[in-house]
Amino acid sequence: MELSNALGDFNVEPSAASTSDAYAVREALESLILMLAPYTPHFAEEVWEALGHTGGLLAGGARWPILIEELARKDEIEIPVQVNGKLRGRVIASPEASQEVLQEMALADPRVQSFTDGHQIVKVIVVPKRLVNIVVR
Repeated sequence: MELSNALGDFNVEPSAASTSDAYAVREALESLILMLAPYTPHFAEEVWEALGHTGGLLAGGARWPILIEELARKDEIEIPVQVNGKLRGRVIASPEASQEVLQEMALADPRVQSFTDGHQIVKVIVVPKRLVNIVVR
């Protein structure tokens, strides 16, 4: 689903697409078709041939897509910030950001500050790559 959504959001006109954009879209389409094949084999065969492949999926030697973790790694993630368990903001951080960095970013967020100003911060709970929760009194 994520790949299908990403393809739908890729706003490049085919006539204006660069070679690398066209290659990326074709690679994504082929991967999507291969992943759909176990669920919709006849549809996948038809679309595979419409992309210009001959011999069908199985006879043509199509192989399941291979994961390359370096390419799948996210550069930035969105971390929700809660104050007393209620969502009050979001920060964008590196997946490798330490707990201290996430805490500083959360406390520096103006939306979060509006809920913490004038209150005593009792505890800051940081779950790396997931969330920051600030407990105030």
